[in-house]
Amino acid sequence: MTNSGVKKTPVKKTSSKSKAANLKKPALKKKASPKKPAAKKSVAKKSAAKKTPKKKITAKKITTKKVPKKKTPATKKIIKKKTTNNTDKIYPVKPPFDAYKGQKPYLFCSYAHADMKIIFKIIDKIQKMGYRIWYDEGIAPGIEWPEAIGKALLKCDQYLVFLTPNAMASRNVRNEINFAYRENKDLLVIFLEETKLSGGMKLQLGTVHCIKKYELTDMNFYETLNKVLNTKIKK
Repeated sequence: MTNSGVKKTPVKKTSSKSKAANLKKPALKKKASPKKPAAKKSVAKKSAAKKTPKKKITAKKITTKKVPKKKTPATKKIIKKKTTNNTDKIYPVKPPFDAYKGQKPYLFCSYAHADMKIIFKIIDKIQKMGYRIWYDEGIAPGIEWPEAIGKALLKCDQYLVFLTPNAMASRNVRNEINFAYRENKDLLVIFLEETKLSGGMKLQLGTVHCIKKYELTDMNFYETLNKVLNTKIKK
């Protein structure tokens, strides 16, 4: 049975050219969504930006006012006048009495000036006991010190020396001891403290009457001293 009644639609033959044309047809482009306007950058234009002129920083010299120092009152220096002798001395302690200047027998006292404070108390007590005493306080201004000492030593009837480490370190005291020893004076030694003697001093003072005051009470010391002092020098 043949379908005579159905009309066949003729199939259009596509040529190779038309196929190629179809292939070359560009694909439909999608419509791009409108781009949002880019945010304006907040960059100041060089021309628009006002340039503030930079201040030139100049290093200023800082000048500090010198505050004048307050002058403190200068301490007065004790200026000793130059003299031709060694008698111009400054005593830290006032001499207790005037040295004996008469022609009667007297006691010559020798000591180191470093021990002056304690010695002045002792000789003041001896003088009050009635004894005539000469010590270098009695050197008059203008007289040469060695001459005055030598003269007083030659005329004295008894020589008393106060021995301490200071006295042994004193050249004047050592010279006075040597002089009194050579002149055969009646020597008396009082040790105010324990003192180391040199070989020469031990030789000279070996036979001399010595009193160790530092081992005695004041009462015993003055009683002992009163017994050994020459009675000629008593007033």
